[in-house]
Amino acid sequence: MRRILVAMVVVAGAALIGAASARLTQGGGGATPAERDTLVLRADHAASEAALQRDIEDLFAAVRAYGDVEVAAADGYAPASGCMTSDLGAQGIHLASDELFVPAVDAHAPQLLMYEPQADGSLRFIGIEYLVFQEAWHAAGHEERPVLFGQTFGLNETLLDEPFYLLHVWIAQYNPLGLFADWNPLVDCSHEGAVEAMHGVGGR
Repeated sequence: MRRILVAMVVVAGAALIGAASARLTQGGGGATPAERDTLVLRADHAASEAALQRDIEDLFAAVRAYGDVEVAAADGYAPASGCMTSDLGAQGIHLASDELFVPAVDAHAPQLLMYEPQADGSLRFIGIEYLVFQEAWHAAGHEERPVLFGQTFGLNETLLDEPFYLLHVWIAQYNPLGLFADWNPLVDCSHEGAVEAMHGVGGR
């Protein structure tokens, strides 16, 4: 699981920083101003990628215990949805912590955990979702949408009774659509019935 995570956040970031820094230290080898600007931009991008890698690794360490759904339950997470699907893929079954639905974002305290139902009735941890209600967020004095990991939250105005900002992070399941995509084509909801019988989670 950890190897998948590292692959998602581009482990080559540090190497890119070193290469770009070396070329800059050497004065760009006679490079033109435009070429030197390109080197600086590449170094900045590599530094940003390396910072994201560190942030995601810290997040993984903070939430990895939720691979055990009993740990999630002990921390106040309870079933909040059936296994959600769309034409683009699925999100799995959501467990939510009511105590965390506040007009603030904490990278290590996601409002929702996502699980894929398994044939044996178990739940496999696949990712997390941050969810902040739009009205409460702005009432708390925030002018812009929330941002985490350099990602601006999306807006959903139809799923719940009131609009909300959201961000998914596929922290424990590779997603070919991207680490922060809303849907994952590799997630399967076909075993939801087995999970319903074991955990009482059902209905889409």
